[in-house]
Amino acid sequence: MLTINLEKRLIKQNKKLVTPKELLFLNEYDKFTTLAENDVLKRVGLNKTLVQGKNIKLKIDGKLKETKDFNQERVFHISQIRSICMKYYLRFLPVTRYNGIIDDKLPTKITNFEIAYNLKCDQNNLMIIAPMESFDL
Repeated sequence: MLTINLEKRLIKQNKKLVTPKELLFLNEYDKFTTLAENDVLKRVGLNKTLVQGKNIKLKIDGKLKETKDFNQERVFHISQIRSICMKYYLRFLPVTRYNGIIDDKLPTKITNFEIAYNLKCDQNNLMIIAPMESFDL
């Protein structure tokens, strides 16, 4: 049986905002920002990499904006969670479907989260990552 620490994996992934391929597009966009809005390049179809770079920059800015008020090392974007789930064949589903073992520290962690971020967790807004066998599907 494979045992992984999801929290550590997510924190590691949180430090990588972009893939190497996306980084190339982002660098291209940063180098030629002034050309990105150039109508001539758009007309002749040579602005594709610049447009991709701009889209990646907007995506990163959106992720950073969503998490700026939180401790970014412990808050994860939904795309990061999905990526981890796909990599390890896990499911990210509502807690109401979960029927696995519950850690005895979980109530304390939820309470601490609610206090730290001034949020109220309930069955309508709480999701859990677990293997498929841990859910009633």
